[in-house]
Amino acid sequence: MGKAPTLRVTFYRQVLMTESTLRMIMNIFTPAKTLIGWCNEINVI
Repeated sequence: MGKAPTLRVTFYRQVLMTESTLRMIMNIFTPAKTLIGWCNEINVI
């Protein structure tokens, strides 16, 4: 029983870390997507 809480804590930490990493990736990719969209619009025109 003593190990269960620590496992839970590490699990929560891992989830939080993954969430922050995903957020960072999204912050990097969202501007790139908008830039690609602008380039596509310019190419269409």
